[in-house]
Amino acid sequence: MATVIPATGQMVSMGRIGSALGLYTSGSIPTASLKLNGTLGINRGRNTSAPGNNIASGSQTNESLSFGGLSGSGVY
Repeated sequence: MATVIPATGQMVSMGRIGSALGLYTSGSIPTASLKLNGTLGINRGRNTSAPGNNIASGSQTNESLSFGGLSGSGVY
């Protein structure tokens, strides 16, 4: 069953988004090297509800608007 990324509130976290997208296993999130578009945006297409909809590295985005409500294969 897919994990849904929350769109608002304190639960929105870059590390947890990375985990939900399947980039990291739970407990091994390298937050020091995590970048909103350089890591998460370019891998947004790994998301089961938005395949192919990557965000270019260096572009402008909003964490909640761009990732909230998406579902991923990993654990959020």
